[in-house]
Amino acid sequence: MNHTLMRLLECLFALALAAILFFVLAAGPVKAADVTVTHAFASYHDCRSCGYNEFNPGVGLEVPVSDRWYIGGGIYENSMSDRDTGRVTERTKYLGVGYEYRVARYLTIGAEGGRLWGYREFKWMAAPTVSIGTDRLNIKAIIVPTVVTGFQLRVGFEL
Repeated sequence: MNHTLMRLLECLFALALAAILFFVLAAGPVKAADVTVTHAFASYHDCRSCGYNEFNPGVGLEVPVSDRWYIGGGIYENSMSDRDTGRVTERTKYLGVGYEYRVARYLTIGAEGGRLWGYREFKWMAAPTVSIGTDRLNIKAIIVPTVVTGFQLRVGFEL
């Protein structure tokens, strides 16, 4: 994809996020109880010989836009960090939107998409999610398709 088109897409995405944030704030104050704190902690890669770090601590926030939509952002240690020495070489910052649909009492499916900073292979992400738990405490798995190895399974929990 050429540089001009990529910059245009980044600007459109930033405008879309700004519009979402504007409408959230215009709808009234967001209660602290509605904000979800997310904690990333692990990932699994289908390429077992690639040497990826699979301990990925991080923290983020999700702010509801409606009953099913949210905007979120945060930071975590990504899989490019050196797992043998424990030295953090790459941190990923992200900002995006998500959609969730409860299919059973303790099971939610959805999707997330957004902009990532800190990876060499890609800068945009869209991925399905599965959460097990309640609205206030759950474990969420994100199945991230990757350019290099096929897929990555990222797991974290939310409070």
